Amino acid sequence: QQQQQQQPRPPPSALNQLLHVSPNERGQFQGTWPIPETFWEGERLPRRSAQPTIHFDPTPRQPRIVDGLPFDKYALSNSPLTRWVLSFRKTNICFHCYIKGSQRSGGKGQAFGYLKPASTGNSVNLVVLPYDFEQLALLVHQLVKVHRLHPVPAWSQRFQAYVSNLPSYYAEPLRHTMLMKPLNIPQRLISDLWGPHVAKPPPTYHAAMQRLKLANKSAVDQLFQRLHTTISEQHQSNTPITSSSSSSS
Repeated sequence: QQQQQQQPRPPPSALNQLLHVSPNERGQFQGTWPIPETFWEGERLPRRSAQPTIHFDPTPRQPRIVDGLPFDKYALSNSPLTRWVLSFRKTNICFHCYIKGSQRSGGKGQAFGYLKPASTGNSVNLVVLPYDFEQLALLVHQLVKVHRLHPVPAWSQRFQAYVSNLPSYYAEPLRHTMLMKPLNIPQRLISDLWGPHVAKPPPTYHAAMQRLKLANKSAVDQLFQRLHTTISEQHQSNTPITSSSSSSS
């Protein structure tokens, strides 16, 4: 109880937190795992913000990954939130992150990643993993280390229960990474494990998401083109950039 009272208090708000997404050597932005949606897939897509609202549990935990599966890591900009995380003065702790409404049953959803101090202790990362990664980590460990890729019926039932509560957009990256090294789970076993239990989105889901993706890309491209044009014109005229709303004296 004394240790809990001495823990730093979390900041009252961490809205508009910036994530730094670095491209690879080809200039491409790549990641394996999505950030969950705020809804379970249905016949219609509800309106939602383009930027996710991520909730975190302020209880420190031991960081964990899923052995044999990749993870994505994004640096957070300096803020009251990152300063609070770093105030614990430990790098072997993490704080689980959730998206409310992402689970079939609603509620706060399952953890999809965590906030963790970098090994240097000077910055904080958002580590993104498969949905409900702690349950998946236990299942993968049992499959590989205990059952040696020959699962017993009880394990298969637990895995199928996990898959049935997995948002459908996690199915493809999870199946793909389980087939790859170092897990190398056989294709036949993957097909047997998934079977009919994986949640499938409605036919309109992927088409609607593709339209939104293209519309967002077009809007961002137009914004950057306007910024590029404005900056080029200002450089040519050698005059400072001013707000269009400012009034002349």
